[in-house]
Amino acid sequence: MSLKRHVPNLICVFRLLLAPVIVTALARGSYGQALLLLAVAAVSDWLDGYLAKRWGLDSYIGSILDPMADKILIASVYVTLAVLSHVPVWLAVVVIVRDLVITVGWQTFRVMRGELRPRPSRVSRLNTFVQIALGVAVIATQAFGGFIPADWIQIGGALALLLAVLSGVDYVLSGSRLAAQRKRQGIGPAEGDRHQLQLDVSREDPCVFENFYNGANADVVSALRSLIDRESAAPFWLWGAPATGKTHLLLATVRAATDAGLTSAYLPAHAGVKPDALDALRRIDLLCIDDAERIAGATGVEEAMGGLCRELERRGSRLVLAAASTPAGAGFERDDMRTRLASGQIWRLQPLTDEERLEAVQLRVRSRGIKLPEATARFLMRRVRRNPSDVFILVDQLAALAASRSKQLTVPFVRLALREGMLEAGGGR
Repeated sequence: MSLKRHVPNLICVFRLLLAPVIVTALARGSYGQALLLLAVAAVSDWLDGYLAKRWGLDSYIGSILDPMADKILIASVYVTLAVLSHVPVWLAVVVIVRDLVITVGWQTFRVMRGELRPRPSRVSRLNTFVQIALGVAVIATQAFGGFIPADWIQIGGALALLLAVLSGVDYVLSGSRLAAQRKRQGIGPAEGDRHQLQLDVSREDPCVFENFYNGANADVVSALRSLIDRESAAPFWLWGAPATGKTHLLLATVRAATDAGLTSAYLPAHAGVKPDALDALRRIDLLCIDDAERIAGATGVEEAMGGLCRELERRGSRLVLAAASTPAGAGFERDDMRTRLASGQIWRLQPLTDEERLEAVQLRVRSRGIKLPEATARFLMRRVRRNPSDVFILVDQLAALAASRSKQLTVPFVRLALREGMLEAGGGR
């Protein structure tokens, strides 16, 4: 088993284990040692993020471990400082309550509306910085004899309180808006966990290469198109962040293969995969597997996947896999699987800029024969977190509503439809 793919997460665990050591140092009055350990924790926080990005090892576990380690470390320090009467008790309570509200809210959202990977806002980042700076200042004052005036500590505490409240409210409001948005779109836990829109190939609005906006990914699209015209003995691995178009490209590849007379299939691993389902695909010409990391480590499934890969290679069939990270970071336990999946082409989908997202929406909407003014498209991109897949769903609903009322998709009409809940009343299809 390769150790490299676990390094960022192991660093997070190391930072978690530093928390009780720092607390012990503070309790013993070893403030200099506590400062040194906090510096080590800060370096580890930077290092795990840097390595995850550099090696393409972003993972779901890492997205949980990293903020959890930070929260536990900060909360532990503040509780200890409060017990030692170095900071007010109310400040430690505010730090803990804020994190509890965010954690409980996140879990509630996950149960009701699917997975969520919240991105820290500016006020949240500023709050974290102030909390860390204040904690370090208090400990440094104890270590080096009160060189920071007590009034400054009080001002820092008041600022930390204000930012904790503001950032907590910001998280709650952001989560509420996203929950309402997913509710309007009919997205529940199963759909929300997919991170991007899953579209049936048989729909009247198919996912094809022609309505995929290439942006900086023209070479990726060209490489996928070329798979249709030739046999391939090596896997094709496609990876990238959520909402970069992985599912669209897999479905487009399947459709192109079908149009070329090849037997092909799309397998969404997030829906659950059984070994016998993989065994039934051994004689196919082209297979696209979405969310391939869901197969990694699954009892019996990873072994069946290995057998399928060997058979497809023997037949010269095409195997295309999409995931959130590289083969090394996908979590496969078998060395032969990691080696085999990394032996072929590995392409990363680059995220679109804001203007490119707008053009992607316009391209997709035009392919459906819907007239969407640029001002309305920009308005929707702001309302739907600039995720083109979510905008596609919403435009479908709005277009049906507008047609039923003989209206145009103007900004005033769209704003009214969203504000009055017209889509929930059955305006969408």
